[in-house]
Amino acid sequence: MNVRFGWLFIVMVVCGASSAQAQRIDTPYRFFEQTQAVGLAVAYINTDKGSVGLGPESGVAFGARYHIRLSGPFFVEAEGLYFPSTRAVLDTSIVAADSTFEQVGEADMAIGLVQASLRFQVTGQRTWNGILPFLLLGAGIAVEAKDDHEANEAVPSEARFDFGTTFAGQLGAGIEFFPVSGVAIRVDARNILWQLETPQALQLRDIGRTLPAEEWTNNITASVGISIHF
Repeated sequence: MNVRFGWLFIVMVVCGASSAQAQRIDTPYRFFEQTQAVGLAVAYINTDKGSVGLGPESGVAFGARYHIRLSGPFFVEAEGLYFPSTRAVLDTSIVAADSTFEQVGEADMAIGLVQASLRFQVTGQRTWNGILPFLLLGAGIAVEAKDDHEANEAVPSEARFDFGTTFAGQLGAGIEFFPVSGVAIRVDARNILWQLETPQALQLRDIGRTLPAEEWTNNITASVGISIHF
């Protein structure tokens, strides 16, 4: 009798375990508790040099990021980028063939970008198959961190371009992929907006088209980086 009860008990345990396993729901979503992250990034900025062609050439930028959770899927992100580049030095002489200004040289320059963004995580505080998609909307400043004064001497002072300090806004989206817990590989694409000013001497020259004193340019940026979440 005891043997029968023993077998009955074993059968009930096995059936119960099988039933519990059948009720388990596999999901591609994984929650995580980390609310902050720091990381490094390399970006390629495809610049718009403006109507006159005085803006910086396209190139590679380097930087760092930090973000912290506000509430729900919303985070605040801070980013700093250093963008070494070159630009054309233009004289007031007009090249008749295409009605543009004569380029008399090239100047080294560098731009420092500092921005704060509102980051919205599409899947909230969880990943989908190890992927975390997000949207970014931000604002900050772009500052000329380096200027080639020697190259500028090739043209009159009133024809010299000065990037100076300008507002910089950005709109973009990206994903973070988590190969292991707490470490993410990040890829994103953004449009960074900044302003270029046309030197006064160039504004006064008649080249058959209206030159803006100031204009906003769209600078398409793609970046890849690594982040540590904690």
